[in-house]
Amino acid sequence: MLQHYEPPTNYTEWTSFIKHTRNLESFREGFKSRMQLGALTGLFSIAPQLALLRQFNSGWSSNFGGVEYSYYRKIPTFGAAAVLTAPLGAMMDMVQRAYYSDKTFPKELQKGYKSALDAFKRIPFE
Repeated sequence: MLQHYEPPTNYTEWTSFIKHTRNLESFREGFKSRMQLGALTGLFSIAPQLALLRQFNSGWSSNFGGVEYSYYRKIPTFGAAAVLTAPLGAMMDMVQRAYYSDKTFPKELQKGYKSALDAFKRIPFE
């Protein structure tokens, strides 16, 4: 909306702008979809990477208030965690791209994904 209208200039205008924007149907649908996509990305991409990295580096923590002198030993484990969890990140990227690009295709080519969660459930079986 800010692309087409003059932006708010004071607090009252901003509160009114945000209130009316949140009441738009497209905002509610888009917000719900973005939240689903963020939760799926966190669950299937970021969380496994952090869990695996912590598992690999569990014995190499730095001292409290000390200098991290063993960082060079952690570099191979960073790479191993990235390689092992890359398929999950690629899967979530594919779901995101399929969901958002589906809306740009002509009607006869659209798959009809209703949300990111719907795309996540349907893509492996298509």
